[in-house]
This record gives sequence, C-alpha cells and structure tokens, in this order.
Amino acid sequence: MRFEELVNKYRIEMDVNKFIRTPVTERMVNRAEKRSMGRLELFLISNEDNILFKSMTEQEKDIDDVFSIVSGAPINWGVIYEETKMLTEKEILEKGLSEATIYPAFVAVKLMEVKNKYNLVDEGVILKFEDLASNFMERIMKKRKSKV
Repeated sequence: MRFEELVNKYRIEMDVNKFIRTPVTERMVNRAEKRSMGRLELFLISNEDNILFKSMTEQEKDIDDVFSIVSGAPINWGVIYEETKMLTEKEILEKGLSEATIYPAFVAVKLMEVKNKYNLVDEGVILKFEDLASNFMERIMKKRKSKV
C-alpha cells in the first residue's frame, strides 16, 4: 500500500510480509525500529534490511538510495550477509535449488553499482557477497551435473 503527499513531497509505503519478492522475516521485524503515530504502530526497517530490499530492484534511484544509506550510517554487513544466506537456504528447501533466488548475488550487483557510481563501497564487502553467491551457484551446477 502506498500513500503519497505531493505538496510536501513525502511518501509512505507499507508492505505486508514481503517486499517485491523478498519475504519479511522475523529477524527483520526484530531489527525494525518501532514508532507510534497515535494508535498506529509502525515498524521501520533497519538500514541493513533496507539495503537488501533495494538490492532486489532494478530502479536507478535505488543505487542512490543505497549510497545515501551507506554514507549516512555505519552498516553491519554481517547482518545482510547472514540474512541473504538464510533467505536463500530457505528458498532452496521450499522451491529447490534451481528455483531459489540467490539473494547474495543481488546484493553484490547493487553494491557494485554503488561502487561504480560513487566509489563508496569497499570491494572486500562486495567479494564476500559474490563468494557466497558463487557457493550457491556451485551447488546448483553440481546438482545439474549429477542428473546428467
């Protein structure tokens, strides 16, 4: 659900249990900052989870958004790493290796786009996500070869 107020230029987006194709996990809810607006209770996602969600889109503005997040606050890359690992493992169990989303690959691509545009993200961070994505891809390739 989305609410936009054009005069003051702000937008509120509400997603329930998933954002695009990324599920909202209990861990994400626990990391969220709770805010109250009268009788309405909001859960604002953490910067780490926001980076993950923005990595799952192909919008040009999301590169700028990730830059703003990374340049504005310290990021716990380990949180994003573990979340992408757990999300991918869960999808492998539910959908099988060939149908699972390889979340760390999306994060690696988005971080590389931020690095290329702003030269901000450390290449070592990107390599960790690329390595994790490669490990999942190797598992997929081994499974395919074993079927041949």
